[in-house]
Amino acid sequence: MKQTTVRLSLGLLMLFFWPGSALAWDDRGHGAIGMLAVEQLSPETRATLGELLGATDPDVIIGACTWPDTWRTLGDGRDQARWHFVRFEPSAKTYSRQRDCPAGDQCVPEQVNRHAALLGDERQTPEARRLAFKGLCHFLGELHQPMN
Repeated sequence: MKQTTVRLSLGLLMLFFWPGSALAWDDRGHGAIGMLAVEQLSPETRATLGELLGATDPDVIIGACTWPDTWRTLGDGRDQARWHFVRFEPSAKTYSRQRDCPAGDQCVPEQVNRHAALLGDERQTPEARRLAFKGLCHFLGELHQPMN
């Protein structure tokens, strides 16, 4: 009887504390999404990305895809916290920029569009395109994480 009570108590404690961390990506989730995406690139695109980042090995990709979370905790990135999410109406079935992102580009779907455009623009500096890849990789992960 005592053993059953202990197991039940431990199980309830796990349920109480575990779900919060399971609902959002951490570095592993963002890194996995980045690696899956890079593995699907054509050889030419992967070579171009390697030139921008210096390499496309897992450490480099994972570091790039997790960088925006580090940046937003620093002074210069704090005003970009809204870029990491979008708030939908509970009854909404589709995204509407006017309804769901009224501050213009201050939400994750608009940042995906912005960073994709910057990354694809060969007139941008290599540094601007590196930052665009970091943002694009991260924000695509944000769009696909479980809702919390």
